[in-house]
Formats: sequence, C-alpha cells, structure tokens
Amino acid sequence: MRRPLALVALLLCVVGGCRAPALPEAQLFPAGTQFTARYLPVDGTRIRYLDTGHGPPVVFLHGLGASMYAWRKNLAAVAAAGFRVIAFDNRGFGLSDKPPAPYDNAAYARLAVALMDSLEIPDAVLVGHSMGGAIAAEVAIAYPQRVRGLVLVGSVGLGAREPPPPAPYDNAAYARLAVALMDSLEIPDAVLVGHSMGGAIAAEVAIAYPQRVRGLVLVGSVGLGAREPPLFRTARWPVLGRFALAFRGRGFTGRLLRATYFDPGKVTEADVDQYYAPVAQPEYGRALLGVLRQFRFAALEGRLDRIAAPTLVLWGEEDRWVPIGLGRALAAGITRSAFVSVPRAGHSVQEESPEDVNHLIIRFLKDGLPRVPADLAFGH
Repeated sequence: MRRPLALVALLLCVVGGCRAPALPEAQLFPAGTQFTARYLPVDGTRIRYLDTGHGPPVVFLHGLGASMYAWRKNLAAVAAAGFRVIAFDNRGFGLSDKPPAPYDNAAYARLAVALMDSLEIPDAVLVGHSMGGAIAAEVAIAYPQRVRGLVLVGSVGLGAREPPPPAPYDNAAYARLAVALMDSLEIPDAVLVGHSMGGAIAAEVAIAYPQRVRGLVLVGSVGLGAREPPLFRTARWPVLGRFALAFRGRGFTGRLLRATYFDPGKVTEADVDQYYAPVAQPEYGRALLGVLRQFRFAALEGRLDRIAAPTLVLWGEEDRWVPIGLGRALAAGITRSAFVSVPRAGHSVQEESPEDVNHLIIRFLKDGLPRVPADLAFGH
C-alpha cells in the first residue's frame, strides 16, 4: 500500500512543480539594503518600485520572469555616480499585480510612461534587460519625447534565432525523422520519452506535430540554449499551456537562472530564493501565460530606424539566450548607437559582471549621450 501512495505523492509533486516554500515579502529585495520598496497604482496596476538618488533620472526595466532584483548590483553604483534611479517590478512579475491582461508591447510601454508621469519624470534614460529592453525601445518609438537615451542589455526585439545547423542534423529534421518512424510503424500518436538532446527532439515533435504526441517525458533535456525554452512555447498552446506552467518549482527556476550565466557557479542559493518567491504566487502562472501569448518578442524588426534616442547596446559575449549577433544587428539598425560587449558573461550580464556593466552604463550616462554615434572609446 505504501508504494502506490508514494507514487501518487511523487506524481503530485511533479505536476505541481515540487513547490518549495517561498521567501516572505519582508525578506525580498530591497530588504537589507539602503533602498526602500513602495507601491503605487499605475495604469490600473499596483506597481512595486524603488526611487532613490538625485540627478537626471534613469529608469531600469527587468526582463522576462525577473524583478527589480535583477538590478541589485547596479542601482547603488549608478545612484552614487549622481543619478536618480528608479526600478520596478513590471506588471505580472515580482510583487506587482498580476492581472489577466494586458501584456502586449504597447501596454507595457504605456505603463512605463504612466509610472514616469506618477513620479513626475518628464524624460529619462531607460535601461532595459532582455524583454525590458524591448519595452524600453517601444517607449522610445511611441513616446520619443520621454526618452533621453537608451541602454539595451541583451535585449530581445529581433527574436532569438541562430543560423540553423547544416542539414540533415537540425532540430526540424530530427523531428521529421521521428514522425516518419512512427508512420513506418503505423503509430498514430505516442508518448515520447527523451533524454538530453533526445528531449529537445521530443519537444520539437510536440511543437511541430502536436496531434502526434499524447505526452512528453523530458529527462535531463537540453533545449535552453539561445532558443526560447520549449516550456515557454508549449505554454502558448490553448489546451496544454496552463498545465505546462505548473512545472515551475524552485529547482526549475534555479536551472533557468543558471542558464543565463556564462559561469553558473556565480548563482547563489539566495539568488534562486529571490527569483523563486514571485514564481510561487498563485497568479504568476496566469500572468506568465499572458505575457507569452501577448508579448511580441520580435516586434522591433523593421522599426529600429524609428529610435531617435542615443543608444548603448550592451551584450554578454557568451549569451546563449539572445546571441550576440542580434545585439550587433540592433546597434546597426539604430541610427545613433554604440555597441559594446563584456567577455565571459552570459545573458544576465548585469548580474554576472556588474563592475564592467556599471562602468559602461555610467560612462554612457556621463559622456555618451551627446556623442553617440561617435567613438565613445569605452574601455575597462
């Protein structure tokens, strides 16, 4: 009797993502720092934010699944350099409200401007990481008079595609092969069990041929490189999306966070706790689903020439989520831009190499705004 009960408990743990206890709000950033978090109603959403320092305002926008904790190693340095810094948990993330909608690009841009209005900020330099970079760029396009400058850190906006490997060893070819094997064996549909690279192939089959897959078992699967995680793509499916997002336990949160670093050993257990706390909230899955279905991660294609603000494009040279070639493409498409990269750093470059990033951002804020696209001679 004990074995069936143990099996049921294990299955419930798997389906529920093995949810670990989350840190209470009193222990979440900026607790223990010189900063104080406040709440403010903005555009129909209760937003958690911090506002400190004196001088020209700089607004920091975090990326997908993050919070203002993503800027914990940058805010004090920029404030100490003579700037007013504002960071906030965007709609659907951190401890801000997580309504059913809206999570499209234009709605996020409106919210950023509404926050600036509430804080009586006529214009600012926007610093955005990943999805936050795409939002910052959207503000610069839709509300150019509100943006004095942009810093795009590992920003999405042009997708996250790398050139496919030579045929016939690309993901799509392996998925076709698996389906062709099923055809040859007269198998209309099946549960696919994949290990490592096989897991990525099984997930590719589920995405490209959903009618052929009754279920998936992914064992130590790869697939979180420069491409969007299969879980996120699966989350957009009308029926399976909500079920897929149940798999968001602390362990999964830690694996995703470490995948954004060049050196995953730099991620501490305290970092995982801070990232996991909002993920454990009941409304988080609904909000993330809304973002994945409504936000366009390639919305800047064909629109970069509409960004008039001087722009610093900053990348980790070992970014496996948004390849560095896309950063160069961003910079090439923006008229007044400069591109710099940080060696031995991944997608979360501002967390992994904060001293380099702080130096580059402060140099841009102090010297670069009037000079881009001249040679800024950034150095370490």
